[in-house]
Amino acid sequence: MRVTLNLLALFCVLNCYSQKNLDTIFGDPKSVKEKIVFLGKSVPKRLTEYHSSIFRDNSRYKKGYLKTFFRDIDLSYINCKMIYNKKGLVEQEFWYDFSNELESRLYYSYDKNENLIEEKEVFFDDEFLLIKNHYNTSNKAIASSSYFSEEPNEFSHRYYIRDLNNNIIETKIIDEDGEDYSIVNDLNEQQKIIKTYRRFLVNWRRSKGVQLKFKEKERNMYEYDYDKNGNKILQLNYNESRNKIYSKHVWRFNNRNKLVELKLYYNMIDTTNYKMLRYNYNEKDLRIYEEETSSKDSTFKSIKTFYNQEDYIIKTIVFENGKTEVLNYKYKFDKKGNWTKIIKTVNSEPLYVWTRKIKYY
Repeated sequence: MRVTLNLLALFCVLNCYSQKNLDTIFGDPKSVKEKIVFLGKSVPKRLTEYHSSIFRDNSRYKKGYLKTFFRDIDLSYINCKMIYNKKGLVEQEFWYDFSNELESRLYYSYDKNENLIEEKEVFFDDEFLLIKNHYNTSNKAIASSSYFSEEPNEFSHRYYIRDLNNNIIETKIIDEDGEDYSIVNDLNEQQKIIKTYRRFLVNWRRSKGVQLKFKEKERNMYEYDYDKNGNKILQLNYNESRNKIYSKHVWRFNNRNKLVELKLYYNMIDTTNYKMLRYNYNEKDLRIYEEETSSKDSTFKSIKTFYNQEDYIIKTIVFENGKTEVLNYKYKFDKKGNWTKIIKTVNSEPLYVWTRKIKYY
C-alpha cells in the first residue's frame, strides 16, 4: 500500500524543485511523528514558534511554512504526531510546542467513500473549531459549515453550486454575522475559470446604509487567461471597493509546460514596477535554478539546486544581498524506503534535523 498525505500540501513546499514527494509513505503506516530538532547551541525564539493557530494540520502547515527548509537558512518549527487508520487516512493529529507540551488536537472523520466529512481542532483550553463537509453522489463537495465553541450562536455556511461537469460555478456564503453573498465563477469552453466576482444579496439583515453602499450588486475579484495548453498565463486582481484592477500576475511556460517566468505587477498605474521570477530545469524537469529580481531596486536572489540519482535534494546554494549560503542535506531511510531523518547543514555547520518516526500495521 502506498499512502500520499496530500499532494497539494507539497505544491508550495517542493513544487519549486519537483523532487520526490517527501510526504509519500510506503507500507501501512499506523502513526508518524515528525519533529524539527535544532543542533545549534542557541536557537532564535522565532524558530521555535508556530506561525498559524487555526487548523494547523500537517499538510496545510507544510504548504505554508516548511518550504523554507530547502531554500532558506531558517525554517519553521514542527512537532506533531499523526494517527492513521488501516485505509491510510489520517484520523488524529497531536501538535506540541517547543517544550513538548500539547497545544492542540485534530480529529478527522470520513464517509464510506473516504471523503472527509468532519474536521475538529481542540485547543489547549478545550475550546474547539468544527467543520463539517457534505458531498454529492460524485464525491464532490456541495456544502460545508463551521462552528467555534467560543461563539455558540455563530455559524458560517458555504454551499457549492456545480455545473454538469462538477465545476464549482457559484459558492453561496452565509457568514457568522448572518451576512450572505456569493462568489461566482465564469468558465470558458475548456472548463477553466476566466472570471471570479462577488455577488451581494440585499436582505432584511442589512441596514439601508449598507444596502446603498452595495448598490452595485456585483464586484469583480479576479480575471484569468490561459495558453493553448491550459496553463494560466494572466491574473488580474481587482480592488473590490473601487471595482478596478490594481495589480496583475503574468506567467510564461516552456514547451514542456514548466513555468519559466513569473512577473508580479504591484500597481497598474505604474507597470514599470514589478518583481520577476525566472526558473531553469534539468532533463528530468527538476528545477535547478531560480532567481528573483525587482525592476525598482537592486534586489537579487538566486537559488541553485542539486539532486542525487534518486532525485532527492542534496544541496542548494542561496545567493542574496551579496551573500552566499550553502545548504547541504543528508537522508536516512528505513527498511521500507521511507526517510526517517534529514540533516540540514548550513555553510558546513549542522543546524537542523527533521526527524520522522514511523510505526506500521
